[in-house]
Amino acid sequence: MDTECSFCNHRFPISSERCPHCAQPGLFPNVELAKLNDEMAALKLRYNEAFDRATARGCDNVFKDFETCVTNDSKAVICRTLNETVRLANSDRDLYSTYYKEIDAESRLPMEQDGINVDC
Repeated sequence: MDTECSFCNHRFPISSERCPHCAQPGLFPNVELAKLNDEMAALKLRYNEAFDRATARGCDNVFKDFETCVTNDSKAVICRTLNETVRLANSDRDLYSTYYKEIDAESRLPMEQDGINVDC
């Protein structure tokens, strides 16, 4: 699946980190894919089904209150261990890296559960 570079207007694979034509940073593939009509329709369907279930249980007011709180007061967060949080808080030079970047850099082993790689 391709996308168009907003800088040079050339098309390139949506999964690319950079436009191969002008080297501008690529987009976040998961965000771009979530914007597709099929994905938006599926999200709307799941939302409507959840609201219908809440209404059937007489909880539509709770549903709407929760939706208002999420819309007005939510913040993006990450879940890290205490050791990782302390490491990042105590240094101006240490960087935060994602789990998958650590796996790709071979600085972390994939998690396994019962001998099965759960990262696939």
